[in-house]
Amino acid sequence: MSDTSRQLTEILDHQAGEIDSIGNRAENVAGTVASILPDIRGAVMQLEETGNSVLGTAEDLVNRSQWLVARYRAISPISNAARSKSAF
Repeated sequence: MSDTSRQLTEILDHQAGEIDSIGNRAENVAGTVASILPDIRGAVMQLEETGNSVLGTAEDLVNRSQWLVARYRAISPISNAARSKSAF
């Protein structure tokens, strides 16, 4: 084997080792990511449930506020007087 062939073989062997090392690290990263995905999914689902609960509470508060305003307008003498004046 010539010196050039020997050097090329050494370079290729070294690069193959580097590629194996990169592949092993990538496999470790993929395993770590795969192991935490269920936790991330759970957190996202919990966030969605919490968001839906907050929206429900906000809708309830809006409805109650609208009811209170309508009730106040119906019984308030000031509100009734103001409406009477604007009708003329």
